Amino acid sequence: MVIGDPVNAESFERWKNQYLLQELAAAEKNNDRATEVKKPTGRQLFEQDSTLALSEFVIDDDVFDDAIDVDAFVGLDTLELSDDDMA
Repeated sequence: MVIGDPVNAESFERWKNQYLLQELAAAEKNNDRATEVKKPTGRQLFEQDSTLALSEFVIDDDVFDDAIDVDAFVGLDTLELSDDDMA
């Protein structure tokens, strides 16, 4: 039983030349990719320019001082609630 093409010196030489050309083309393609300019990652941008870490959104602590009355929550840890209260 013969599977595939029989190999002789001529067919091997044709295959070898075709294979080497494909390998050469792949190597050139990979070399072209290596010379491309790569965009920096987000981390690299922050490492290069520390001003990027400054947020445009600045929290004004004075605005939130009166917004939450902490005294309203005093004693809630000892508060006992029934299942009816939770519904």
